[in-house]
Amino acid sequence: MLKSTSKFIETLRKDKIHSPAVRSFTEAEWRRDYASLGTDSEEERAVFNAGLWVAPRLQRLWSQIDRLDITRFDFESVVTILMLIAVREYHRHSEPLPKGRPSPLSADYGCTALGDALWRALSFLASKRNEFRGEAKMDVGVAASLLKHCATIYVLEYMMSRVVHCGWQLEHTAEGHIFRPRSSTLEFANNEAIALASRDEEYLEFYLVFRQAWDQGQLRDEAPFQPRLISRTPTRAKFRIVNKPPVEMPATIALFKMDIPDWLRPMMETEPQNLPGISVAQLVRAWLLIHTIFEKIYDRDTRNGSADYATTSLHEDDLLAIFLLHKYPRRIAEALIKFFTYDWRRHESLWTSPLVKVGHLFYPFLPSVMSPNMTRLLDLWLGRCKYVTDKGNLDTLQTLRGSIFEKHIRTTLAHYFEKNPNWDGHIYPLGIEIDGNEIDLLWRLGSTIFVGEAKFMKYPANPNEIGNYFRELEHGAEQASKRVAALQSNRIRIAELLKWEGKPEEMSFQPCVVCGHAVGSGLSFGGVPCIQFDMLEMFFREEQYGMSRSSAGDRDIALPLPKSHNLAKMAALFLNNPPDTWFRKKAIKTAAVLGCEIGEEKVYFEHRTADIPRTTEREIYSRERLTKWLELLAEHNGVRGGSAPD
Repeated sequence: MLKSTSKFIETLRKDKIHSPAVRSFTEAEWRRDYASLGTDSEEERAVFNAGLWVAPRLQRLWSQIDRLDITRFDFESVVTILMLIAVREYHRHSEPLPKGRPSPLSADYGCTALGDALWRALSFLASKRNEFRGEAKMDVGVAASLLKHCATIYVLEYMMSRVVHCGWQLEHTAEGHIFRPRSSTLEFANNEAIALASRDEEYLEFYLVFRQAWDQGQLRDEAPFQPRLISRTPTRAKFRIVNKPPVEMPATIALFKMDIPDWLRPMMETEPQNLPGISVAQLVRAWLLIHTIFEKIYDRDTRNGSADYATTSLHEDDLLAIFLLHKYPRRIAEALIKFFTYDWRRHESLWTSPLVKVGHLFYPFLPSVMSPNMTRLLDLWLGRCKYVTDKGNLDTLQTLRGSIFEKHIRTTLAHYFEKNPNWDGHIYPLGIEIDGNEIDLLWRLGSTIFVGEAKFMKYPANPNEIGNYFRELEHGAEQASKRVAALQSNRIRIAELLKWEGKPEEMSFQPCVVCGHAVGSGLSFGGVPCIQFDMLEMFFREEQYGMSRSSAGDRDIALPLPKSHNLAKMAALFLNNPPDTWFRKKAIKTAAVLGCEIGEEKVYFEHRTADIPRTTEREIYSRERLTKWLELLAEHNGVRGGSAPD
């Protein structure tokens, strides 16, 4: 598990001792902290030794940046050159199809690495902003060196954070140095890869379905008109509105449909306290407009196939004019543009606020604007938006989404139980407190009582978030187990709440964690399974899980999801083996990817994928998985909640 009992590691995770990634790090202090807090366990040695290797290389890189004497230039000139270099790098890395593909590593690693490097460079410039002297004319070579050094720094910082928060280690080989998961944390690294593959495939399916609908004349209300670029100079652009939908479906339609489901619509009409008069839906529509504007500008600037002279910049007056052209009131338009403007003080704001303003010009951070991970963007936006709770407290809309998520689970399960009375199922319609224990989800199938913790957290995108995400799921599993212990002594009341007409002592209890994202789904913590709600809902909705089409032209190859006479046992098995996760478990592939070079040293990281191409290979793989699944079902009557064979 990623939860650590090490005082040394936990203190480091809380930033109470100096990390090797900070400039104030010293080896002597690192050794003292390890001697006083560590026990020399395997996980501690992995962190300690990686720190000894990473820190001096980071310090040398920072020294090289110091020697650039970047503050002798004008601050705005440095930022401008960096943004122009980023345009060229984005053009070099960008992939043609499908637009907006959301996988941040497997399909678009180059653009993501560019974003990380640029963010690190801008963060450094922000820390030095008051020191810029403007004594020399900006040198493009110096800016390129800064970006290159920052890219290497970010890779080392990121990998060290993987070691600290995700249980990785650094190994030294003849080919170079490689960061990879320790054997005890492989299941988490595999789960990340499976979740990314699942999301990629889900997006592709959404894209194809909505593209077909678009081609048939549907969805026109999603893009009833389009802005058309009528004139363009390196810094100015004029648009007019064409009162008909674009010929090609905007790629973001599928992203929005996937990441903003119908049950979340009530939250979309919420007006954040810090954005009076603006709903979350307006934020999303404004971002779509920004995406469309800069997509057209980028296409025009690179129409000859080169980005050598592309700026993709836009004067602030022109950007405001486009919003006014779309009937936005000036106050609302200015507030929306400000929301998406890069804030030099906010961590990671380059992804959520991709408009970098230099003087009167906006330079878009293209990876975010053009190729978004909408799940991540929406999470970051909700984290910045505040609302007043029923108790009068100020909280983020991420918390509100969690409450809506719980209600959605209860409403959905209640629908299926009412629709299928032969299942003998019932769910308590509210959260409930029993003996001081707050229970999110409480439902019954036959004599089995399912006790669930609902977790809809921010989509994890960096090692700190990934580690905390898994640890929060583990905490939820521990809480669910505690709830079961409390319910054991309240059987009569539970029987009444869940309309169980049998003997209370016949009831059994199954704790579980129900999460909002695919990350974590399929893991088990202390025997408590974790499942994405989309998968849980599919179990009650569908008769099978499709894996592949058959080349013979007969029925698709699918995992059957029988609703047997003992539905509770089947549900328990399903909780432990969500089909989308179980299906991909044997498809994990690893490769050593070059992260950076430091002089003659090559630094790699172990990259995992769980992609299964839609070829003959997938059909063969699917038939093998079907055989294993059928073996599990054959043993169904003698199994209770166990894992499926691999």
